[in-house]
Amino acid sequence: MIKYLAFSLLISMSVGCETYEVINTETPDINLENSFEQKFYNGSDLSYVNEMLDCGATYKDFAGNEANPYKIFSDAGNNLVRVRLWNEPSAWTAYSNIEDVEKTISSSKAEGMDVLLDFHYSDTWADPDDQVIPSAWLDVVDDTEALGERLYNYTYETLDNLASKDLLPEIVQVGNEINTNILNREAGSVDIDWDRNTFLINKGIQAVRDISKKHDARVQIMLHIAQPENALWWFEKANENGIVNYDWIGVSYYPKWSDYQVSDVSDAIVTLGSSYNKKVMIVETAYPFTTENADGANNILEKTVYPATQKGQLEFLLDLKREIKEGNGFGLVYWEPAWVSTGCGTLFADAGSHWDNATLFDNDGNTTLGMNIFNEDYVPDTTCSSIWALGDGVPDALWNWDNAIEIPCDGTSNTIEVNLAENNFRFFQTEGDWASGLGYQYFINRGYAIDPKLKGVADGDDNFVFEGTPGLYNLEINHQEKTIVLTPVISDPYYALGDALPGGWNFDEATLIESPIFGVRKATVNLSPGTFRFFTVKDDWSSSLNYAYFADQGYTIDANLINAGDGDQNFRFIGNTGEYVLEINDLDKTITLSGSGPFPSLWAVGDAVPGGWGFNDDTVEFKQTFSGVWKANLELNAGVFRFFQTFGTWDTNNNYAYYLAEGFDIDANFENDGTGDENFRFIGTPGLYTLTINANSKKITLEEFEALPSLWAVGDAVPGGWGFNDDTVEFPQVSENVWTAEIALSNGGLFRFFQTFGTWDTNNNYAFYAGEGYTIDPDFSEQDAADKNFVFNGATGLYTLTIDGNDKTITLEP
Repeated sequence: MIKYLAFSLLISMSVGCETYEVINTETPDINLENSFEQKFYNGSDLSYVNEMLDCGATYKDFAGNEANPYKIFSDAGNNLVRVRLWNEPSAWTAYSNIEDVEKTISSSKAEGMDVLLDFHYSDTWADPDDQVIPSAWLDVVDDTEALGERLYNYTYETLDNLASKDLLPEIVQVGNEINTNILNREAGSVDIDWDRNTFLINKGIQAVRDISKKHDARVQIMLHIAQPENALWWFEKANENGIVNYDWIGVSYYPKWSDYQVSDVSDAIVTLGSSYNKKVMIVETAYPFTTENADGANNILEKTVYPATQKGQLEFLLDLKREIKEGNGFGLVYWEPAWVSTGCGTLFADAGSHWDNATLFDNDGNTTLGMNIFNEDYVPDTTCSSIWALGDGVPDALWNWDNAIEIPCDGTSNTIEVNLAENNFRFFQTEGDWASGLGYQYFINRGYAIDPKLKGVADGDDNFVFEGTPGLYNLEINHQEKTIVLTPVISDPYYALGDALPGGWNFDEATLIESPIFGVRKATVNLSPGTFRFFTVKDDWSSSLNYAYFADQGYTIDANLINAGDGDQNFRFIGNTGEYVLEINDLDKTITLSGSGPFPSLWAVGDAVPGGWGFNDDTVEFKQTFSGVWKANLELNAGVFRFFQTFGTWDTNNNYAYYLAEGFDIDANFENDGTGDENFRFIGTPGLYTLTINANSKKITLEEFEALPSLWAVGDAVPGGWGFNDDTVEFPQVSENVWTAEIALSNGGLFRFFQTFGTWDTNNNYAFYAGEGYTIDPDFSEQDAADKNFVFNGATGLYTLTIDGNDKTITLEP
């Protein structure tokens, strides 16, 4: 049971030349039981309903029958009605005065709904940019103490009057969207005078507490700020200045005006609730179900990343409600779901509604799908229907509805084979409707795990961008498992035979040219001068594809390959014997040869380098990152060394004299040691260096190398197990904030990373990276235990695992 604590420590504060009392909240003065249940509020702001009914609006229930709107909302599961109160709005409207508010409260309570009374403390709309003092209080606008008394008395008397009629609300809002200074002489945002603001807000709070005490009731207090990002700083400042005696933090959340995506809202709610020990409610939100305008009053609300459809409206609300609950929030209030279009006007238009596209009733008075948000037992429909893909990233469609790619649905998944290019695209819910777009953030908000080859674009359209090898992919959007997966569609392999290849003209020894993606076949091949051709079927000589076949098809063929001019018109390789990557690309019609790994390495041996005069685990390997360039990071000390082409074989050495004879320009930190071995002698300052041997430019260069901190993987899913030992896999930082290593992973196993070898309290687990906003490969999940380790769910095998702190991704490649 929550106990009610109110506080009344009076502190004198000086503002300008006046002194007035500020109500603080350090010492309790009453202790009443709180009858308020910790239930989740599914609420609506129905401040417009009475006016709409007077203007001839009709509302229909789920069955399509005209009904009392208060009953419609109650039957739908709405359990809280919010209603605004203006001090004296008669100059421009007959509504939202105390008489109208009493009618709303009475109608709401008659249907069993709780009430949240919203004091605007103005004669008109109060919002972050406008907090205009009621005209009747202008005489004390510059007298803070008198103004505080006016605010206290007005709040107290209003609530006392409601209590006398059994209309006391369950919650009272002291001000509406009070981001700025309250009770200002004129409209416009005003910098906050926290001494004045604290005194005035605490006066309103005290009035509510005194009413609770008088009527032995538990009227809860809410303070309301627009947008989560503003609430975070505002409540921090309020707390520092002594505004603490309240129960609820109310936040307006409209994606159009917020920096927060729906998927971020829970973070703000957790922070606000836990920092100040308050309950948090999204007290205003809405989303359009259409982009059409039903009348001459302009529509205020526009679509963001959700489609402006009834389904999109409901999806937004369901996702927001999920985020609120995940953040331990206690309520969601839909703002003005009944402000439909009528012949009555507004302060800004002669007739119509500025909200008709964002209500929970369509233009015929029927409930929209969004009305289901109030039903705690509502089960979302996970079945799907066709969607459409458009964009430059879908080259068969581009941004042209005539070519749109329809992606059919099998009940729970949209699946298709589609060509993808490195460019932008998005999906659409309705054919021909640009407002029905389904972009990257839409799926993130909905909790989908998205293939790492698909990223979000920071543009106003919420596009996807494809970052992968262009080609044909099987695209599956699984709405039950909430995943978007791309699987390359591959072509059948070719078999390469000939005397230019190690296997000769023998099918059993054929070089397999496989397809990583549809329309592309490639392999690392050893070629020597000679002839060969491809075959589409093993052991079938009639399935051959020779040079002439590809030339006739218009392929551009690498200059190292020519027509042999023999009876079979084979390929003839005329380049240097060596290892090449052979690629046959049917998409751009090319056959290319390029140097690639693994090229032969070199090893450095000597007393100037790690490992000394022997071949061992410390011997530094110089790998060819591409043809003709060897590079390694190593520690150099005063002494000598030379390179070896074969590990463990002493007669394969390349010494200083060898490179000099080949015409290499050798770094000045090296010299010939002048012995019979003619080794390299290092004469520079001992330390860490990057040593590069470039046979293309014929240079040997040395640059200082500053080793970046590594990470180590420990656990039963990885080599070395749960200990720091020789088998523990080190992830070196290959470039700033990028760690990568080849690692054996075991299905179902656990592990986490450590920043310091042998030190257990330097661990980075799954929760750490998720909390930092990393997109983590779907083969990993979070351990459901206190350590929150990585769980590996993929196939046991060898992978390249990369942690990229720059783009915040953890990726896995077989």
